[in-house]
Amino acid sequence: MFLTHHSGCGFAIIFPNGWLVSVFWGEGSYSSNYDSHVMMPTELSGDSWTAACVKLGEAGAKVVEIAVKNPEGEIVDMDGYEGDPEGYCTPAKFVALLTYAAMQPAKA
Repeated sequence: MFLTHHSGCGFAIIFPNGWLVSVFWGEGSYSSNYDSHVMMPTELSGDSWTAACVKLGEAGAKVVEIAVKNPEGEIVDMDGYEGDPEGYCTPAKFVALLTYAAMQPAKA
């Protein structure tokens, strides 16, 4: 299942095994546009909110923040990021984390 973040600058994938990979970028995230100074859509409403989401989403990022969550909803410690998303991930790291989550056994 694919989900979009409410901010418009990220998405999540939930695998049949219950594991989730969340990808996020934008102001305040551990991404290449951490200090983008774009007003977050949560501070806006109506057409302004939609325009801000489009602007953030189109801006993209060279590196992003990624969280891997187990079926219990806990962020999995990947590379020493205890309880926090992993920051500044490259596309190659994204594929590695995606593969990791997809290959975990389903909870019995």
